[in-house]
Amino acid sequence: MKYLLGVVGPEIAERITSELTGLKIIVAYTEKETSKAAEEAIEHAVIDEGLYVQYQPWEWLPALRNEFPKSKLTVILSEKVNDSLYMELVRRIGLELNISFIPPGLTLDELVEAVQTAFNKAPVSKRSKKNTVISIMSAAPRDGSSTIAVNVALTLAQMTEKRIGLLDLSLKSPDMKDSLQLKGNKGFPTIQVDCDAKTLTPTMLLQATEKFQYENLHILTGLHRRDWAERIKDEEIATLLSVSREVFDITIVDVHSFPDNAATVQAMREADERWVVSQPVVSSFQSSWFDWFQSIWTTYYEMNHDSFSLIVNRSDDSIAKTGTIEKAMGLKCIAEIPNVSNGAGVKATNYATPLLFSEEKTAESFKTEISKLAAGLCERMDIDYSVEIQKKGFIAKIGSMFPGKQKAGEA
Repeated sequence: MKYLLGVVGPEIAERITSELTGLKIIVAYTEKETSKAAEEAIEHAVIDEGLYVQYQPWEWLPALRNEFPKSKLTVILSEKVNDSLYMELVRRIGLELNISFIPPGLTLDELVEAVQTAFNKAPVSKRSKKNTVISIMSAAPRDGSSTIAVNVALTLAQMTEKRIGLLDLSLKSPDMKDSLQLKGNKGFPTIQVDCDAKTLTPTMLLQATEKFQYENLHILTGLHRRDWAERIKDEEIATLLSVSREVFDITIVDVHSFPDNAATVQAMREADERWVVSQPVVSSFQSSWFDWFQSIWTTYYEMNHDSFSLIVNRSDDSIAKTGTIEKAMGLKCIAEIPNVSNGAGVKATNYATPLLFSEEKTAESFKTEISKLAAGLCERMDIDYSVEIQKKGFIAKIGSMFPGKQKAGEA
C-alpha cells in the first residue's frame, strides 16, 4: 500500500518518513506533485490546505476527492485562516465528501503524531468499563445544564488529578465555545467524519479539544451550525463516547433538553449517571419533563425514574420547594444550586468567567453546592480528591462533608 503526504515544507515530511519507515510514503510539496501522485494507487492521502491557498474550498476539496476517489483523505487545516464561517464551510464540504481533518494550531510534534495516527488508523476499541460518563440535560431549555456541566468539570479538574473531558453535545444550542471564549478552530466538526467512519482514535480526540484553566481539563466544542444537529447519527455519538472513555477518567457531556437528536438520546443511553437540571418553574419540572419522560425515555428506551437524578438550579423555596419538584418529576434530588444575583450569571456568560471563579459574594453558596456535587461524584467513583479548592481568591473546604476520600495528610 502507498501513502501520500502533501505538505508545504520538508520539516514535517522528514519527520514523518523517518518515523514511519515501514510505510511507502510518497511526498508532494506542490499541487502539481499531488496531482501526479494520484496516478498511483494511494491508500490514504494527508494533504496540507496550504497547497491550495489560491483556490476556494468549494473548488479544491471536490477536485481533490475526484483525483483520489477511492482513497482515504485527510486535510491539515491551516492556522492562517481564522474566519469561523470559512472554517464551517470547509468542514461541511469535507463531511459531504468524506474527508477527515487535522485541526489547526498544533505543534510540530502534535502534527507529526496526528499524521502518524491518520496513516495507522485502527478500529475503535471496545468500550472501557473503568471510566465514567455523566450526561447532563435540562428539563426545559435554559434551565442551566451548561452552567452545571462547566462548573462541575472545572471543580473536578481542581480537586482531582484525573483527566476530565467536557463535551459540548448540546447540538441545538452549542454555546460553550462562545461563553468560554475559546478561539481555536478545533471541536467536534474536525472529528465528525472519523466518528461516522468509526476510525476516531484517542489521539484524534485529544487534539480536537481545547484546554481551559487546567492542564487536566479538555473541552470538545460543538457544532457551529445548529441546523446540522439532526444530521448527526447515533453511531457517531456512540463512537465518540467510546473513545472518550478511553481518553478521560471522567467525561461530562452537556446535551440539549429535547431528545429529538442523536446526541441527546445516545449520550443519555450510554451514561453511567444521568443528571436532569430543572429550575423551580412549573413549565420545566412539570410540563416539559413529564412530556419527554413519558413519550420518549420510558416508551422507547425503557428508562425509569431511577435512571435519572435531579439537580435543582436557581433553587428558591419561595417559588417551589425541592420536595415539590421531586414529587412532580419523580426524581431524587442530588443537589440544590442557589440562584446568583448581582449579574454574576450574565458576567459568567459574557466574559468567560464561570461562576466558580466569580468574586461576587452572592456566588459563594453556588460554589459550595457545586463542590458538594463534584465531591459526591468522586465518592461514588471511589476517587481521591482534595479537601481544599483554591482559585482566584476562592477557598472552600469540603472535606468534612465527605471524609472518606480525602488525600493523605489533608484530614
